[in-house]
Amino acid sequence: MNHNKELKSIREGIQHTGRKLGTLRDLDVFWEKTQNYLDTFPQERQSDLDSLKKIWEEKHKSTKEELMVYLDSDFYTQLKESFAKSLKNDSLWSETTLTQNGRAKPHRVCHVVPAIIYQQMAGVLAYDEWVRNPDVSLKELHQLRIAGKSLRYTLEFFEEVLSPKTEGAILEIRKLQDHLGDLQDAIVASQFLRNFLTWGEWGLSKKERKTFPQEPILAPGVATYLADRQGELYRKMRTFPEVWVYFQSDEFKKLMAEIVTTL
Repeated sequence: MNHNKELKSIREGIQHTGRKLGTLRDLDVFWEKTQNYLDTFPQERQSDLDSLKKIWEEKHKSTKEELMVYLDSDFYTQLKESFAKSLKNDSLWSETTLTQNGRAKPHRVCHVVPAIIYQQMAGVLAYDEWVRNPDVSLKELHQLRIAGKSLRYTLEFFEEVLSPKTEGAILEIRKLQDHLGDLQDAIVASQFLRNFLTWGEWGLSKKERKTFPQEPILAPGVATYLADRQGELYRKMRTFPEVWVYFQSDEFKKLMAEIVTTL
């Protein structure tokens, strides 16, 4: 296996593991926010979502068991071993300082990091014409959140060698992420709750959802919670422009320029 294929295989394995972990994470986040919702109720209403909790616990248990099977699998063991071995293989990570044509190749942090940061910043700002549209789709906002996450992670990774003002930029990007994260959590929760109210299950495949159930699901507490999540979704959509305006300001652009001045 050549170096590119080896690194690609490891990257794909890590991404696969991340998706496995993410499924359980989504379940945990869902109930954490659901519990926060329940905590606003008096004691006599704490059982409003018991039917939902029962289904959630069953799904959480089965998902956790599937994850543990995966983490004990030969595939995951081999992935860990391959990754550990690759970290000790200097030739796998070595880079030449000249191109095949004999030209100098940018290879130091001070050469490449400013370009990476500006490229990722451009990737965030490029969403402006879409997200300022009153009819912006939830998918586009989710993609913006991912772009913001990439920029933030880059700044956090190189923060030690960047300007002290980097911390401020990270905090601003985190505000954007938190806002869009709450919006995405409301979307996911609405989908889970809709499935429950329709089929009485956490989720069924499209193949299994050929017909609607003959009997309605009687769960008024869950229906009320769905309305609450829909309200949260509307609020986050309505207030998003207040968060986004900062990222189109001269202040943000000057801050990003100052961040790389120490390199």
